[in-house]
Amino acid sequence: MNIANPSLPSLYKPAVYASLCSRADVTIFVALQNDINLSDGCMTFSPAISNFFGFKSDNTQCHIGIPDELWSKFSQINFQSFSVTTNYLSLHYHVDEEHVNSYRTAIGIEKEIHLSGKELIIRLPLRKKNSIEIQACVVLHLHHMSSTGEVIEGENQQISITKKHMEKLDYER
Repeated sequence: MNIANPSLPSLYKPAVYASLCSRADVTIFVALQNDINLSDGCMTFSPAISNFFGFKSDNTQCHIGIPDELWSKFSQINFQSFSVTTNYLSLHYHVDEEHVNSYRTAIGIEKEIHLSGKELIIRLPLRKKNSIEIQACVVLHLHHMSSTGEVIEGENQQISITKKHMEKLDYER
């Protein structure tokens, strides 16, 4: 008698699960997982992918063109701020987390649900010249960019982000 192994259901696909969870950042990661390095709270795009992004600078504002294929997901993320290092542009955003703690009581198992927020980062590699220009900017604009490299104008085709305040306060008593 042959033993037939059941095939996996059609829903057993990472891209399907990512779209079902309705988190745009997870969907981006699943779609580009071979070109993204994931570490604690940070998704770093590879230089090969970053070549598809556009860049333009004017005095105090910089403009980053987001490829058409990624725009629908980038526009769903609520970016809070940006920061720049020598080699990377970091786009900061917050997500809600839910922690469930279970403990045994005299009457059974009790569960406590704790809600909190966590800051996550999408990092795009930069050329040193571009990072210097972005460092001087106060506002960064993400634009929907067509496959030919032109900005697509219209409603909801731009996201503006302010620079992250990185100064640490020193409290002395």
